[in-house]
Amino acid sequence: MTPAELWTAAQGLHLNDQILAEMLGVEDRTVRRWRAGQRRIPAGVAEELARLEAEIDRIAGEHVASVKQLAADQGGLPSAVALLLYRDSADVEQWQPGFVQSFGWPGAASLHAAVVTRVRRDLMRFGIAIRVVWMDSERYAAWLAETGAADSPATRAAWAAIEASGED
Repeated sequence: MTPAELWTAAQGLHLNDQILAEMLGVEDRTVRRWRAGQRRIPAGVAEELARLEAEIDRIAGEHVASVKQLAADQGGLPSAVALLLYRDSADVEQWQPGFVQSFGWPGAASLHAAVVTRVRRDLMRFGIAIRVVWMDSERYAAWLAETGAADSPATRAAWAAIEASGED
């Protein structure tokens, strides 16, 4: 793996040097030295990034497939889809606890952003308008209390659609 390949892979996965270092169990400066070409990048780094890339693609593919299934059930693709983006790993862990475990690495918000980026790209290819909204835990919890709805992926999707439309 070349320094440019490391940078490209990290950017595609939304990983900064600190998160990448934490994931790989090395110091931040080691990652910086790899990217600067001052140290050789171990082969295991490329393998681990490829594994991570494949897992993100798998998860994104599942989300795209669920939209396609919904379209088949309802007789057509939706004209618009709202996607939630989590601001930090604490939000991901609160609302998507299984997501973190599927990777076994820290940096959940960055990895989630990589999934959202792929889902957005893939759905846009079908001509679907995509809106991405931040998960606001306080607003969402207040909305749950106001509506009496129980949290679920479908409920979060409905809330995201409302947030994307600018309605309260």
